[in-house]
Amino acid sequence: MSNATNTNLPAKKYTAFPIQVVVWENANAEGKVFKSFQLERLYKDKAGNWTSTQSLNADDVPKAMALLHHAYAAEAVTVERPGEPR
Repeated sequence: MSNATNTNLPAKKYTAFPIQVVVWENANAEGKVFKSFQLERLYKDKAGNWTSTQSLNADDVPKAMALLHHAYAAEAVTVERPGEPR
C-alpha cells in the first residue's frame, strides 16, 4: 500500500534501535512516484519523551550503514527476470 497521496505519513519505517530509516513517497506533476530516505537516531529527552535527531554517535554508524543498505535494497533495487514485462 502506498502513502503517495498522504504526505503526512511515511510509506515505511526500518528500525534497528536506536536507528531508524523512514521512507517517504511523493509524486511529481506527471504522477511518477519517487522515494526519499530519512535517517534518524531515537532517544529520550530529559523529560522522558521520545524524540529523534540526525546526529549519530560513533557506535551508531555501522548500524546506520547496515540499515540504510537494507532499506535501499528493499525499496529501490528492482530485480528483472527475462521474459517478464517491466
